[in-house]
Amino acid sequence: ELRTPLTILGGYLEQLVGGETPSQWRRPLEVMGAHTERMLQIVEDMLLLSGLEQVGTPPRQEVVDVAGLLGELVESHSILINKREQRFNLEVDPQLYLRGTPDILKCAFSNLMVNAIKYTQKGGEITVRWEGGADETRFMVQDNGPGIPMEDLQRLTERFYRVDKGRS
Repeated sequence: ELRTPLTILGGYLEQLVGGETPSQWRRPLEVMGAHTERMLQIVEDMLLLSGLEQVGTPPRQEVVDVAGLLGELVESHSILINKREQRFNLEVDPQLYLRGTPDILKCAFSNLMVNAIKYTQKGGEITVRWEGGADETRFMVQDNGPGIPMEDLQRLTERFYRVDKGRS
């Protein structure tokens, strides 16, 4: 029910930006288009979470090119990164793959990256690493933001939990 109107809205915004729109309207239309895409992604994430909560067949797993997936995520978040004038470092091993569900991994990685972008100050630095050794594989997001208070760390996996109480 939510996807159709958002898709239509996004289509019209795309046409307006690409047409003979006066220059003073281009940037606001681009921002509206970006937010429409974000809302579509939120709807997709909600549908994915809802599907995961259903008892039944587990999601199909496949070999995932994590380096490629992370590159796509950086590209899709580049508007926000540039707006905040942040330095974004992507350090990935392109030979390192993971068996999993691409949509679920994309959602998890994206959430961690977006949180780092949101909570790192303007001009800050964020590093995303995907690396492996003989005994372990690691995905890490490191930033120089304010961090998470110790008392909130144990609650981070709770659905809808926010460290910032004003956003709960």
